[in-house]
Amino acid sequence: MRIYLIGNDGITLCHEAPATVNEGEIAVASNDELQAAPLSGRRLLALWNARPVSRNGGKLAAARH
Repeated sequence: MRIYLIGNDGITLCHEAPATVNEGEIAVASNDELQAAPLSGRRLLALWNARPVSRNGGKLAAARH
């Protein structure tokens, strides 16, 4: 299972649920949880733009997989 920890410094991928979540962090495991998370559109856009660029296709290649 993939768990994404969204914090002030970006997104961290975990393979199991963390024992604790620090203040200001949000743990998300599904699209429904992401939509229910208290994240503004501006924050989501900043996270999207902060993703690393791959060498073969840029940011759009990551979105297709």
